[in-house]
Amino acid sequence: MRHPLTQLCLMTLQTLFVAQDRPRIVSPEVRKDRSVVFRLWAPQASDVQLTGNWMGSTPPLALSKGADGVWTVTVGPMEPNIYSYGFLVDGVRTSDPSCRCVFTWANRAGESRLVIPADTPRSWEPRNSPPGSLSSERFFSARQQLMRRFVVYTPPGYESSGTRRYPTLVLLPGTPGDENDWTSGGGFAEVMFDNLIAEGQMVPMVVIMHASDVLDPPDMRRGDENLRAFETVVTNELLPLVKGRYSVSADPRAWAIAGPPWVGNSECTWG
Repeated sequence: MRHPLTQLCLMTLQTLFVAQDRPRIVSPEVRKDRSVVFRLWAPQASDVQLTGNWMGSTPPLALSKGADGVWTVTVGPMEPNIYSYGFLVDGVRTSDPSCRCVFTWANRAGESRLVIPADTPRSWEPRNSPPGSLSSERFFSARQQLMRRFVVYTPPGYESSGTRRYPTLVLLPGTPGDENDWTSGGGFAEVMFDNLIAEGQMVPMVVIMHASDVLDPPDMRRGDENLRAFETVVTNELLPLVKGRYSVSADPRAWAIAGPPWVGNSECTWG
């Protein structure tokens, strides 16, 4: 019988050899013609499929397995945009382990991000525009008796703007959704703001990103109840806090709310 330390060393070496056998792959590989090659090393899998938000109701695409255990599929050409995708490995969903581009939404699901660049850079592509800042904030909700979080974008030059008061946008995610959805890598919101401001297409403003869900856990069947509770938290707790902490305009005409279509159907009253 081997000594436990010897057994541990053998297991470590075995792990290293297995890691060395793993081929180095590039996934996703975006080609010049905007076709994309997806690859996944899964030598023990019997079935691998690709899913993506561009597919709509189209069934997942099957990948082909190579002798080296790498599964491959090519799609496209694809239109310039930001996409999300994942793999189904023997029916189990997973993100792309070869792509350091995983983002989360609603702090629940992880997906991989795919960027198809345009000939002329789009507003969501980095252009070395003067950067604004992102701040993570917290406040204690008296209504809910718990700590809530929100993210604040302040435009370039905000810190040195003196007495200037900025217009404010409350930018909501979908539901379920949380305060990180626009900036976790899926939306590139801060990059878009920087670019649009640099081009003069967006007035420098403060952007508040807050979760859309108040009920815990979120329940789509209780949408109206969630919206009423959300309105109370935002108007009575969040907005007064923002007005006290940030250099924002007191003029109601300088405030706006935006987000997915359901937000436009709300009847939130801004005081």
